[in-house]
Order: sequence, then structure tokens, then C-alpha cells
Amino acid sequence: MQRSLPGDVDALDPEEEEEEDVGNLGSMEEDEKELDLTDQEMEDLRAQLLQLLEELEEARELAVKHEDDSLELQGLLEDERLASARQAEIFTKQIQRLQVFFRVSVSQDRIALSQSPRVRALPLALERSLGGALPVGQPAKGVSLFLQRWPRSLTAS
Repeated sequence: MQRSLPGDVDALDPEEEEEEDVGNLGSMEEDEKELDLTDQEMEDLRAQLLQLLEELEEARELAVKHEDDSLELQGLLEDERLASARQAEIFTKQIQRLQVFFRVSVSQDRIALSQSPRVRALPLALERSLGGALPVGQPAKGVSLFLQRWPRSLTAS
């Protein structure tokens, strides 16, 4: 090979050109083989792509179905929540009515008891069983003594 000086154009000798041409032919044959494989691979890739597109469409349909189901369940859950709130309100009103009924009933029982001759006689029976007036400032002690003697005080009157 010749030495080239700056500014000179490299010229290939005929042997080097021939070697390069043979190298180009070999690479062209390799490129053609790669193209043949690529065509076959392209068909495989197209088939895979179609399969993936089908799977994607199925996944989308399934996602839409699940979203619809989710919205339906949310609606049912909201309906149940509202029904539960209404029922709690009804129960609260029933409890309040029962409490009023109980208070009225207790008041009526107190009135009835206060009008009973036996209940009116209790203070007198209490006083007799204790042997005199109830202790002033110690009503609990007086009641306790009365309850200890109760059966006798009721039979004595």
C-alpha cells in the first residue's frame, strides 16, 4: 500500500477492490438470509400482535363489565345505607314512644298506689313499727327498720 499525503485521495489498488467486492457480495447474501428470516419472523410477529390485540379487547370488555358491576354494587350499597338509616330512625322513634309510655305508666302506677288505702297506711305502719315518730334526718335508718319489721307491721293493722 502506498503512503498518502494529506490532501491526496486514497486510491485502492485492484486487488483491494476485488477483496472489497467479494466482502460486499458475502454481506449481501447474509442480508438476504436475514430478510428471509425477517419475513418469517414478521408473520409470527403479526400473529402475535393480532393475538395481543384480541386479548386487549377482551380485557377492555372485562374492565367495562367490572366497572358496570361496581357501579351497580355501589348503588345497592347506597340503597342499603339509606334503608338502614330509615330503620334506625324508626327504631329511635319507637324507643322514644316506649319511654313516654313507660313514664306515663309509672306515673299512673304511682297515682294508683298513692290512692291505695294500704299505701296511705304505710307511714302510720312505719311509725308504729318503729315505736314512735320517724327519726329526723335519718330517713334511711327509719326505712331500714321498717323493712325489717314489715311483715309484722302489715299483719298488726
